[in-house]
Amino acid sequence: MKVLIKRAAALFIAAAMAVTAFAGCGKDSGSKSANNSSANSMFGILRQAQELEKKTFETTMEIDADGTMVELTISGASDGNATEVDIKASASGMTFEFADSLVFTDDILYINAGSIMEQLSPFLSAYITDADDEISYMIQTLQDDLGWIYLEAEGLFSSSNYDDIYDILDESYADVIEKDGSGYKISLADKEGLEAFLDATVTMLKDNKSTFVNMYIDAFTKIDVESILNDFADELVDKMAELAGQEVTDEEKEALKQEILADADFSELEVSESEVGAMIDEVVAELEGTEVTEDIGGTVNVKVSKDGDSYVTAMDMDVEDDGEQAGASIKSTVTSDSSVSVEIPSDAKSIADVIVDLYAAAMEM
Repeated sequence: MKVLIKRAAALFIAAAMAVTAFAGCGKDSGSKSANNSSANSMFGILRQAQELEKKTFETTMEIDADGTMVELTISGASDGNATEVDIKASASGMTFEFADSLVFTDDILYINAGSIMEQLSPFLSAYITDADDEISYMIQTLQDDLGWIYLEAEGLFSSSNYDDIYDILDESYADVIEKDGSGYKISLADKEGLEAFLDATVTMLKDNKSTFVNMYIDAFTKIDVESILNDFADELVDKMAELAGQEVTDEEKEALKQEILADADFSELEVSESEVGAMIDEVVAELEGTEVTEDIGGTVNVKVSKDGDSYVTAMDMDVEDDGEQAGASIKSTVTSDSSVSVEIPSDAKSIADVIVDLYAAAMEM
């Protein structure tokens, strides 16, 4: 029973986090939701939140993992062109807070590396002995000299529009979705409810297998990692040559680039429809082989609602099995805000610049 509870909880946590990702970081996709029959349904509400062009968002998570409380807050804003993200995480008495640290557009990720290193430096220093002078010097160099850095990767954060998925979810879970005031909910507490949820999941995966396979393939392959790494290697070779003050031939540059990429295995980045289909079949087989013999020993609830300009998704789990308590709470709020404007860092360095700076610092030791 414990495995089943954890499996059900994992499904809900994954779903809530996925909803947060869609709702918090999307942009107007020009979809048909305003006229769609599911616009005022559980997943239709989430569709509306995802499609907001200008918005603020906040997701809070509290997860009791084997007696250790882990807390995470992700907040920020999006103006349709760029998204800024702040992160705060606490666990085992330690807290890390990264404010004004991440900004991304469809193609570029900006990281406030100086701010992040300032947060991490005391933690890292505690694990560095006097014998690690070179590492200490590098950390100090990063903390003193780094500001914003950027990673350029076409399509890295572009939002694909899977408009049909919302309708699939509404239809698949129609028998377990309940109206709840201004919103909707799915609640699991007893054997019958959990069986109905698992059956609905199996049917959804079977009936829409090709849709999920195509979604996975699209998400996995939309970023050309090989091209990104090749472009990065080209830039790094040019900057290293510039640092050395030497003229480097095209043949020498190519040789250096191949040396940098020598251990890169791009075959690991390939995925086939048959592999993804097999993964889905494996999940279906496992769910079909699950026998629910008792109530779950608590409750797992997911609620979705719209309150004015805000869209709220909340998941709560509180279950007990063999005397062990397991709990989790996730809440995501997305609010329409026409005044939102996200500033893109104008003085960011490239990752190649940072590597060259570290190399130069090491040469000065």
